[in-house]
Amino acid sequence: MVTMAVRVFVVATSPRKARRLAPTGLRFAAPFPCACPKVLSQALSGEFVVLVEDDDALRHALSFELEAAGYRVEAYETGEEALSATATCPALAILDYRLPGIDGLDLLRELRVRYPQLRAMVISSDCAESQIPSGPGLPRVRLIRKPFAKSAFMTGVASLVG
Repeated sequence: MVTMAVRVFVVATSPRKARRLAPTGLRFAAPFPCACPKVLSQALSGEFVVLVEDDDALRHALSFELEAAGYRVEAYETGEEALSATATCPALAILDYRLPGIDGLDLLRELRVRYPQLRAMVISSDCAESQIPSGPGLPRVRLIRKPFAKSAFMTGVASLVG
């Protein structure tokens, strides 16, 4: 007997429709942050994202949202864990600014030594734009301030991955 796991994606255009679809037993039924075909195709392509956040609840919530949108996510609590485990270049690195040990900006610098064209999002409540590494030839880094709306986060992810 062969068992096969199938992931079904249902795009609901409103939260009300998603609530109506959820009891049907589908694995995923939720509204996407944007109904734009480009955003949907990026998410459904399974782009690889590295998430480094020391807050357990936020790390799990962001991982859930990214996976629900179709991204492959590797989530880590510390920068050291991410550095030792990241063997392939991710499409995007989402980094908390304040991490125990190596902070998010130092982690970004280390990851860019390995992957010079790595795109990144830095999550912070107290990081200034001037602290974000930038310059000719470097991919853009998006700063998102805590607290943030899920829609703003997912739109930012889609704009960086695309």
